[in-house]
Amino acid sequence: MSRRINMAGFSLGQMRKLCASGDSEAVRSLQDQIAARYNYLGAGQRTGLMEIVERAILSGIPFPDLVNETWLHASAAQLLGQYKQDWLYTEASDYHDKALEEGLWGGYRKLASRETRAFLRGLVEGIPMFGQQPPTDGSAYAAVSLDRLRVFQPGLRDFAELIAYRVGRKRKPTDDERAAVTFAAEFCGWVDQIVAAERDLFFCFG
Repeated sequence: MSRRINMAGFSLGQMRKLCASGDSEAVRSLQDQIAARYNYLGAGQRTGLMEIVERAILSGIPFPDLVNETWLHASAAQLLGQYKQDWLYTEASDYHDKALEEGLWGGYRKLASRETRAFLRGLVEGIPMFGQQPPTDGSAYAAVSLDRLRVFQPGLRDFAELIAYRVGRKRKPTDDERAAVTFAAEFCGWVDQIVAAERDLFFCFG
């Protein structure tokens, strides 16, 4: 099943401040939001999502007894990250997961520096915030700080330029190869947009 790519700027610090804050008003607000917006889920799933949000706000993250996260934790991360925040959305959602997973990561990662590969792996496989292992059901998510994004920026630009150079040398590049060049350039642009706004990055498939 194809999934959209979502890249947005937000405040990771504000999200972390919410966790372990003991803010009962935030718990009630988010639980009301889950009840209203997630009515397509079964009652048990909604309850599970509410419990994750409540535990994060009252006790903090990560959860010391949790090994493998699920899509409920990915949803909870997004809810906590959006609470009382104005997200900066990019146009990454014009693309589906194939552009990243089969394109940049699957087809070109050997051209990337070690740091750039680590960054892309974190997006593709997910970076857990609640447990020890990210979800393995296609609901990967990641939050990357502004400081780290600034470190990754030069390598991402070099990576995009290398892809363009390799494809440009081909006599008859395929449509997929040309699409990879375009996506790599736009991907760098979304990261640049978030950094220029001095935001942290929230990434997920949706």
